[in-house]
Parts: sequence; C-alpha cells; structure tokens
Amino acid sequence: ELMEIDFPDADATHPTRCLALAIAPEQIMETVQQLNEQYPKAEQNDEWQLQEKSFHFTQDEAINDTLRRLMYLIKEDHMAKHIFSKNVLVELIIRLLQTQARSLLLDQSEQHKNSNRFAFIAEYIRQHFHLNITVGQLAEKACMSKVHFFRCFKNEFGITPVEFINRERIKAAKKLLATAGLNVSDACFSTGFNSPSHFIQVFKKHETMTPSQYQKSIAFA
Repeated sequence: ELMEIDFPDADATHPTRCLALAIAPEQIMETVQQLNEQYPKAEQNDEWQLQEKSFHFTQDEAINDTLRRLMYLIKEDHMAKHIFSKNVLVELIIRLLQTQARSLLLDQSEQHKNSNRFAFIAEYIRQHFHLNITVGQLAEKACMSKVHFFRCFKNEFGITPVEFINRERIKAAKKLLATAGLNVSDACFSTGFNSPSHFIQVFKKHETMTPSQYQKSIAFA
C-alpha cells in the first residue's frame, strides 16, 4: 500500500527510521465483534467500530507501550512468540478503538450531549472541572449505578473518570500557567485541586515536568 510519511526533522545528515504495521482486516473484524458481544457500549444504538477516516493518534502512552511490546515480541526468538504477538495485537486493536471512540466523542461532545450519556458527562466535566466532582455524582447524572458507570466509562474511553477529570484540569492549568502574574498555587486551586502537592504530582505525571518547570519552559520558548 502506498504510504506518505513526513518527518520534518529528518534530512540527509540526520536520517530516521520508520516502521509500518499492517493489521489484517479479519483480525480487526473479529476483535470488534468480540467487543460488541462481551463489552457492548452503554448506548443501545452505539457499537464498537473502527472509523476509517480517523487513524491519527498522538502521544498515547498505552498505545505506545503496546506497540513497543509488540515490536519486542516480533524480534524475539521464542517458540510461542506468534501466540504472544496475537494477544498483544488484540490489545492494540482494542486500545485503538477506545482511543478513537474517546477522541470522536470528545470532539463532538457538544453536538451529542443530548443523545449520548458519556458525551453529556464529558461536557459536564469540561464545564465543572474546577468543582469537587465525584464518580458517584457523575454516575447519578448518567442514570447509572456507580459500579456500572465506572466500568462502562473505562471500557469506552480506556481511562477512568478521575483520570479524565485530571486531564481536563491539567489542560486548563497549562493555560493558566502561561498567563503572566499567576503562580502555581493560583493554577492549583483554580482548576479544582485541593493541595499544591497533589497538583504537582498529577501535573508531572501528565507533562513529565513540574508546573514551575513548565512555566520556565514557556518563558524561554
């Protein structure tokens, strides 16, 4: 298949290497069918499917880790590597489906908030992330039990409700930290965190640097 791959930082003196991974359509269809049978989506009219026009995934730690393990298995000299590889490949397809479903739903949450409960929840979190939101409150708004809501949310998005809340808070905190005159404590309490130490811990997990280091990187950019 013809592929166009763009590496802006590569040139004749600084070459790079690319690996293309092709997945058999039969394997994808089998995995999608298995998901729909064993882990159906919360909405009755919604099914798992791989959108052909949305294959771009950026900075997803889970997908990158799965790809690294798959590449290791392919190169490994082990008698059962085809069995190991098949299991990891199924995991990769599921993570791609979850990531794509999350991206499509979040990009269109305003449009679908009245017809999809998780689009409504995503929009609610975006509007109220600065408040003390609990999983129980979100489950009640989705008209689901707490356990069922948590399981369905993680199945469809690949992350927990708390992780999604923290992602939205960190996204907002980065904007605040780029604002002149605001310090780390301002960004912390304005985005719903209860303590600077917890804020710093979550921020570093998402951005691989502390809020103060992020501010300095913005200042020298």
